[in-house]
Amino acid sequence: MNPPPPIPELNELIAPIHKATETAASAAKPPFSKIWAPIWEHSSISEETAPFKDFWSKVWSGFKEGSLIKGSISMPLSAAMENISSELDWWKSIVSWLLLAWVSKEVKYRKQAKDNKTRVGLRYLLLKMLNLGWMVGVFSDKYLKPDALIVLCHWFQILNMAEEGRDLTYEVKGKTAIITLTQPEQFNALNHDQYLLLAKLIERANVEPNTVFTLIQSTGRYFSAGANVKSVSLLDNKQLDEIEETKYWLNNFTARNAYLTDVFYTHKKVLVCALNGPVIGLSSGLVALCDLIYSINDNDKDVFLLAPFANLGLVSEGAAAYTLLARLGLSVANEALLLSRPITAKRLLSTGFINKSFQFKRGESQLFNEAVLKEIEDNSKTLTAESIFDIKSIIKSTYLKDLESVNAKEIIGGLHKWLKHIPQEKFKKISQREMKHKL
Repeated sequence: MNPPPPIPELNELIAPIHKATETAASAAKPPFSKIWAPIWEHSSISEETAPFKDFWSKVWSGFKEGSLIKGSISMPLSAAMENISSELDWWKSIVSWLLLAWVSKEVKYRKQAKDNKTRVGLRYLLLKMLNLGWMVGVFSDKYLKPDALIVLCHWFQILNMAEEGRDLTYEVKGKTAIITLTQPEQFNALNHDQYLLLAKLIERANVEPNTVFTLIQSTGRYFSAGANVKSVSLLDNKQLDEIEETKYWLNNFTARNAYLTDVFYTHKKVLVCALNGPVIGLSSGLVALCDLIYSINDNDKDVFLLAPFANLGLVSEGAAAYTLLARLGLSVANEALLLSRPITAKRLLSTGFINKSFQFKRGESQLFNEAVLKEIEDNSKTLTAESIFDIKSIIKSTYLKDLESVNAKEIIGGLHKWLKHIPQEKFKKISQREMKHKL
């Protein structure tokens, strides 16, 4: 099976949009503000698409007021579609929609708004358009050609990556592909889509030419607090029947964890983790799958590993039942997994879980990340990349079957817990502060 193509560089794709927003005329056309006017001018929307503009205006107002986050938009969208007579106008209106969605995200981030409702709503609306409008156009061949749909789906991916790219970044320096978690204000807790993006970036690094290392680093005072508590607490599917609920968790938990863990343990490059602080939950299992692990210091309050699965009504994730046993030893692994007790920096060092500890202060993540990069780049100067990859493959062959078996058991065990609604209740209590948070 051929590897997936690299993700395009976002800056190159959105440069024309930035240019348009900065240089186009600033005069606004009612009912839009000056922010939207350059985009409408740039996309050359005809007067025939006025119903579409009016529809967007109402939708955007709803998002700003926080009143329109979810719900059916099929009727107003259909009405807008009926008033767009030509394929060209349909295409232009869709492009303008996507441009507006991008700009709205830019505006939100520039204001540094903490409310996430706007971008959640925008993504939801784009998905609704895919489901309700574009597929109809393709199958009827009335509005949209199949090749145009491909372009639109690609744009949706770019917009989605643009949003998520604020939370995880990708760059290449020397022989190292670097993936950075950039949500320090949320302790770098990841939601479902962000874990999937992490997997996609790991895959991209796997086929990156001329690199030897894939470095996963973070920002702020925490490496990752695991799953985002708020996003998990919203998952309540008691209203679904048994079959539909099972399908839901197979898609949103089982498939994700199987894919994410597989991407880590099949990675052919040297996977390096720079622990700038505590690592918790699923993220701790993923860190344990790395080949080399470095910590910002050896202060027990600054760096620790916490696998609170038993506390959350789950089973271990990310093949942690195998990797923690292998790296920490049976006694310490039992303490971590069965009792959900944190394993502190000095114990992680003494067991060999951490390869090397630096001596930076907590919060000096940038200096620490730079030091780790220098460490691995300097150590690889006289090494042969092909030999490194072959040796890693041989080492991995000694334990891969056992690791895969444990991962499968964890995934099925976790599925049963979600179907019993045990984790949902735990996360809900944490979110409502009825139960103490793991941090």
